[in-house]
Amino acid sequence: QQVVDSEDSVKDIIAKRVEPTEVPVDDALAAYETNLGELREAGAEDLLGDPVPIERKPEEQLHIARLQMDPFLVKIDEEDEVDPSPADPEPPAEPDEDEEDAPTFEKDPYYFPFGATGPYDPVTLAEERWLVPGVRDNEAQVGQRVFWFANEDQRNKFVFNPSPYLPSGPPDIPPPRIWVTGAPGSGVSSLCNELSREYGIPILKFKEAVMKEVEVGIDLKKKVAAEKAAAAKLDEPYPEEDEDDKPPDEGEQEEPELEWEETEKEDLYIAAVKKVFGPH
Repeated sequence: QQVVDSEDSVKDIIAKRVEPTEVPVDDALAAYETNLGELREAGAEDLLGDPVPIERKPEEQLHIARLQMDPFLVKIDEEDEVDPSPADPEPPAEPDEDEEDAPTFEKDPYYFPFGATGPYDPVTLAEERWLVPGVRDNEAQVGQRVFWFANEDQRNKFVFNPSPYLPSGPPDIPPPRIWVTGAPGSGVSSLCNELSREYGIPILKFKEAVMKEVEVGIDLKKKVAAEKAAAAKLDEPYPEEDEDDKPPDEGEQEEPELEWEETEKEDLYIAAVKKVFGPH
């Protein structure tokens, strides 16, 4: 969220909402801008929606957020997508008598309407339950209804047998995955609560959920490392018994040090994020 059409700064608006001792505004804003910059550097620019104006009323913020995340929300058509009204068409120009051939006029193309899934790939929606926009180059028609696909492979599946991908009624829309981010005091929690109430979707604390899955992966790696260490000990020659020797206490045994491959940690975090967001 950021300030739009307001003379006050983000810090000024947040300061009016929270006590200075409650939230360290300067530190929080600096950390937020740093995190946002890292997301852009990591190539997530396309995933970031338009900012929600921080100075707007809560109900207006909710509507602005819905316009960005809900592809089926009723909204005004974009100007560049609206055909001119045929109410008062311009009359064709009179042919010039001096010209040998009369001018030709191109006929307006007829556009078939989209199918039940709109501009979204019906194959990805049916198989993976994600709304992925299709592209015009990968198009197929059924019953004079247009379907766009994310890639040629998806289109080929549909062309071979469209029945599994044609909903008999309104399409079963997958639950949205919405990432709401903002500095403390900017109204993120309130907006999340309103979106949760409006769409009946749970609120997920992303960082906590991802770290929980990462810990599961680390525990599994520790278990595998311990089993390998135990198997290696079985291959060692059996030492001669000594009266002073006694088996170590199980509680005193040290965990084997984990060895990570070059991209193994990164892959672990990616797998955790995918698990939290669901199948894709």
